[in-house]
Parts: sequence; structure tokens; C-alpha cells
Amino acid sequence: MVLSNKKIGVAVAGLGFVGGGTHVPAFKKIPGAKLVAVIDVEEEKARKVSMKRNVNYYLDYKEALKNSEIDAVVVAVPTPFHYELVSEAIASGKHVLCEMPLTPTVVESEKLGEKAKKAGVLLMPDLNFRFTPNYVKAKELIKQSAIGKPLAVTFSEFIPAKDLAVQWPSNSWAWNIEKSGGYPDFTLSVWSIDLVQWLLESDIEDTQWISNYSPLSGIDNFIGYNTIGLIRFSSGAVGVLHYCAYGCSWRRG
Repeated sequence: MVLSNKKIGVAVAGLGFVGGGTHVPAFKKIPGAKLVAVIDVEEEKARKVSMKRNVNYYLDYKEALKNSEIDAVVVAVPTPFHYELVSEAIASGKHVLCEMPLTPTVVESEKLGEKAKKAGVLLMPDLNFRFTPNYVKAKELIKQSAIGKPLAVTFSEFIPAKDLAVQWPSNSWAWNIEKSGGYPDFTLSVWSIDLVQWLLESDIEDTQWISNYSPLSGIDNFIGYNTIGLIRFSSGAVGVLHYCAYGCSWRRG
């Protein structure tokens, strides 16, 4: 691959909490990248962001994909729309950074991988835990045998239900298994499942999951969850993954 001094033109599709609040400002600061367009079905939201960032906006992603200045697309729309949008972007010769879960099913995710390989473009799932300084340092220490050979891992993620209820009320796509692939605990678990395998450099070969879902007092239109997974790695190490949205305070470990 030949490196170029050309800046990569980027479009961000989906201007919600992740796309508009995280990706858009980030790409204005990344050397080698140039934010050239934003995409959202809500015109007021798209226009507001485009004016603030001085970039073009589109309501139809298919029209955006015709823009030759766009080399790559960040897909930050809800999961049910990932497959179609990513497929169209790949077919248009655009590289793609896609939020997780990549698709609701493994079969669809594998198909996207095949499409990207055939088209000769990059398809990168946004597994950003691999790049945060704390986890990068943790992996460095593990490789240096600072704690010896890891035999067990514990990961806990507690999210205030009142905050999650605003983003994903019980009538949203996040609670529709056919559209999302699972409930919010499924949607939010992918980063940590990837993280622990990356840290230990070992695949998860066996899992057992148990969940409790129930309405929460004082929080309307939301179902609280408490999900625990027991995992075993190919290295022999074991682990516990815990995801909670039960009115508990935020903590990620």
C-alpha cells in the first residue's frame, strides 16, 4: 500500500449521540482526515451540524455517496440500517468505519466482510476500546508479564437506566431482536467481548449467559437489565462479564 499526503475525505452518517457528538468533532481534529459532509434524515439536525462545521449535509446517503470528495464513511446510524448503508458505501468504493454491532446477525456481518474484500476497500468495526490509553497500557503490562499469565478476567459495565431510557425506550429498535440482534445488553456488550479477547490474545471458546429483565420503578417506558456471562478462553483462562442498567451509577471496569 502506498501512503499519500492526501487528506481522507470523511462523511459521518447519523448525527445522534455517537455520530454527531463524538465522530464529527473528532474528525475535525485528526491529522490526515477532512470532514467533508454529514448525513442525517432529520434536516434541522443535519443543517445545524453542517453550519457549525462548515461542511455539506445530505438527507439521503445515496446522494452523499456520489460525492467524489468522500473517501470514507462513518456509519453511526441505528443497527437495523447498518447492512444496507454499509453495502451501498462499499459498492460506491468508499472505506467504512461502522459502529457496533456491525449487523444484527453473524451471517450479515460476514457478507459485509466479503463485499469489502471483493471491492478492495477497508471495512473497520468501531471497536474503540482497543485504542483507549488505559486499555492500551493494560495490554502492554500483560505482554510484559507484569501480572504473570492471566488466569481470569472480570468486566463490569453499569449504566444509569434513566439515561439509557432516553436513548432507547422500550418501544425503540434496541428492544426488537429482529432489528437489533438482541436487547440493549447485547448491543452494548460487543466492545468488552472484543476487548477481553484482545487483551488476553485468546479467543472465547465457551460461554454461558443468564439475564434478568424487569420494569423499573420511577422510570417509564424502559426495562432494566442485569446480564452476566461466564466465559472460557482457548488459553484456559476464565472470566465474568456483567452488564447492568438498573438505576446504578456509571462505572466501567
